[in-house]
Amino acid sequence: MRASPPGPDQATTVRAVAPPFPGAFTEVNGCRLAVLETRVDTEPARYLTQAPCLYAADGEWYADCVDGRRLKIVRLAMEALPVTPDRAPPALAQQPLGLV
Repeated sequence: MRASPPGPDQATTVRAVAPPFPGAFTEVNGCRLAVLETRVDTEPARYLTQAPCLYAADGEWYADCVDGRRLKIVRLAMEALPVTPDRAPPALAQQPLGLV
């Protein structure tokens, strides 16, 4: 998954490759993350100058896109296990996390 296309395009891509397909993936600090479900959020990007990026806020995961929109990541997994902001591995602690 690349966060450079517009937010709605990202949400459509994630939905198109959702299970039973392999899903959308991204790699952050050596962690391969499966982005299994997203929604275009009503709030604008929080870290527009650092977009595309991933971060947690208010107990949820978000991805800021370069078009100024943000996606709420409803389901994020690593090695087939759910990753919640409160149980994220140390590699995901320094946020926002740049996406390539």
